[in-house]
Amino acid sequence: MNNEINESSELSLQDIFRMLLRRKWLIFWIVFIAGIVSVVMAFILPKVYEAQMFLEFKETAMQQYGSLTSSALADLTGTSSFSASPENEIQKMKNREVLRKVVQKLELVKIFNDGKLDDKKSITELENEVIGDILEELSIQNIKNTSIIKLSYQYKDKKLVSEIIHWVYYYYEEFNRQLTNSDYNEFLMAYSPMFTDISAQYEEINKKVIDYELKNKVSSDFNAISPLFDAYVTNYSGVLGIDKSKKDLEISIKAFEKQYLEVDDKFKEVLSTETNPNLQSIKNQIITSKIELESVKVLYPNSAKIGEIETKISTLQQNFNEILKNILSNNLYYLSNIDPSLLQKYIDMNIQYQTLDMVKLSSEELLKKFDKEIADKSPVLYDYFLLKRDQSVLRSQYEYLRTSIEQARLKDTTYQSKFRILQQAQTLDKHVKPKKTMIVGVGGVLGIFVALILAFVIELKDKRIKSIEEFKRDFGSVEITVKNDDESEAVAGHIIKTGLKKVGIMEFEGGLKSVGRCSEIITKALQGIDREYVVINVSDSDTAKVSVENYSVFEKSDKAVVNIHANSFNELSSYKDSLEKILLIIKENQTSSDLVRRVLESTDKVVFIYVKSAMVKEKNKKNRKR
Repeated sequence: MNNEINESSELSLQDIFRMLLRRKWLIFWIVFIAGIVSVVMAFILPKVYEAQMFLEFKETAMQQYGSLTSSALADLTGTSSFSASPENEIQKMKNREVLRKVVQKLELVKIFNDGKLDDKKSITELENEVIGDILEELSIQNIKNTSIIKLSYQYKDKKLVSEIIHWVYYYYEEFNRQLTNSDYNEFLMAYSPMFTDISAQYEEINKKVIDYELKNKVSSDFNAISPLFDAYVTNYSGVLGIDKSKKDLEISIKAFEKQYLEVDDKFKEVLSTETNPNLQSIKNQIITSKIELESVKVLYPNSAKIGEIETKISTLQQNFNEILKNILSNNLYYLSNIDPSLLQKYIDMNIQYQTLDMVKLSSEELLKKFDKEIADKSPVLYDYFLLKRDQSVLRSQYEYLRTSIEQARLKDTTYQSKFRILQQAQTLDKHVKPKKTMIVGVGGVLGIFVALILAFVIELKDKRIKSIEEFKRDFGSVEITVKNDDESEAVAGHIIKTGLKKVGIMEFEGGLKSVGRCSEIITKALQGIDREYVVINVSDSDTAKVSVENYSVFEKSDKAVVNIHANSFNELSSYKDSLEKILLIIKENQTSSDLVRRVLESTDKVVFIYVKSAMVKEKNKKNRKR
């Protein structure tokens, strides 16, 4: 007979089903109440409407300022071009200053606070709170794979919701116009002085050329070398452009080297290991071997295998270090190891740099040849040639800047929106919240979830034994099972059949002052069968004298039944060694599993008597009265 406690028992599906069945009314009422609350909420929550507006991001407007700076200044100054994007514009629309103007225009502070303003807060603080509320419900999204922007906002006022969207876009355009004008003004302020300087230089060189022509009368002679002059100016301008391109490329190469090559060696090692399959394989082998080595050292400290594994680890580590050293010693090899595309990019940049350098050198040599050829013809003509060269370069810069500034001034007065309105702000006919079906569904699911959790918590806290199946799962087999207290007379027959002479009966019903009902029925039935059985009732509440007298009677008797009152564990300890068996009465939905465990910890002589329905006792009392 196995009365060991099964501490590792797991809940089966049958256990869970029985638990749910026991708590069915609790679960039902929680789900029912949650459902009722959800239905009420679905009908009493205020209706929320949504307004939508659709815009198209215009590609031509994207570079209205970028084209100006890039075309006019990139070659002259190396300025990076400005470019707009939908994401940039979306963030501008959500700008707090844009929304502040909307709040002020529509007097949303009063509307959002139902006309009740907090006197302790400033108007700016109240506006900031409203702006925060607007941002929570304002959605501005770039529809995937399109240039369409969707603006949407949700609010309980069907008319106001579309007005908010309308004014958000209106004040965004106003804000953007101010920024654009500011950009143009900055452009004019930055490059007008440059244009003034270039204009002065250009005017000065024109004067020098005219004076030189009048003084030396070289105009007709210069026409003979005009083709040579044109070629010279073209090459000279090309050299200036190459110098700028080389500087830009040099910056890019240095930035690349700083990002990928001038990093900590430890980081290079980690990156190379993670990206190189061979290194990764060796690293995994080293780790596996080290784990194996430590295991062998613990389990078999004198094994010869320890030396073999250590040699293997040493060889692997040496190979790993050698491969890694070869990778890190060469930048190109390192780049090819972590990412071949990075290597190709690095090579392309260096080749382009060297190509530009060769073109520059060849152009400079050609310029020297032109210089010599013109100088050989006439020193006077050569000086005139240098003046004409400078005049041509300054003319190019002058025309470039003049045209750019004129364009900037023109665009300053003709602002162009980056968007085309596809649909004005419109409120949807049907409200979007509350979604009654979803609220009821979520409420029902939440109710079920809470009910199940609560049922499990109550079940875990309730230590009473609920069913014979769960009892057997936790404590082992049951010797006798009876339907109710009245049928416990069968236990007396079991005592006679098994030849038990000295037996204890412990029942947790009653208390320290009285015997449990089952114990009483069993002892009466046993005495009715065999009057030689002496019945002794013991309790931890007995005085020392009574306890000694009871034990003396027990010792002198050949056959005895000891009724141990509820929770009398001290008396149980006194009698357990002298008793052949201890019948432990288990009553369904009454007996605590903790008390059963306490008895089993005290003695291994326990025999379980399982009473399925203790409620029958009350029914029987009513029947007797009738």
